[in-house]
Amino acid sequence: EIVMQFCFVNLFGVAFPITGLLALISNLVEIVVDSRKLCFHTRRPFAQRASSIPDMWMKILKCVALFGVVTNIVIVLTNSSAVTDFLNITEEDGTQLWTAMFVFEHLLVAFIVIFWQITSSEPRRIK
Repeated sequence: EIVMQFCFVNLFGVAFPITGLLALISNLVEIVVDSRKLCFHTRRPFAQRASSIPDMWMKILKCVALFGVVTNIVIVLTNSSAVTDFLNITEEDGTQLWTAMFVFEHLLVAFIVIFWQITSSEPRRIK
């Protein structure tokens, strides 16, 4: 459920900017409802150890983040006249638009991959 919400916010957040706020409100309501349910309506659950997010889910979230970069760049460059005016791209010249999308997408994907490589999944104090 949370991964699906992350997918929607990441992939289509630029098309409907209030999506992030709606997701936050939804998560806060879910926390309150789940805490009431755990405190008053069910027995205490047994604790289960988990070191972190399983590797498969982390791979899925990383793929969604990369696809989000591509979809958001395509949405912004095809629908925003401010960006095309700034880059001096005319609507008749589609090759310039696709070239700009290709360059921006590759720059952002390279930045994200470099960021993932230099950051650790575990904080220093835990190691």
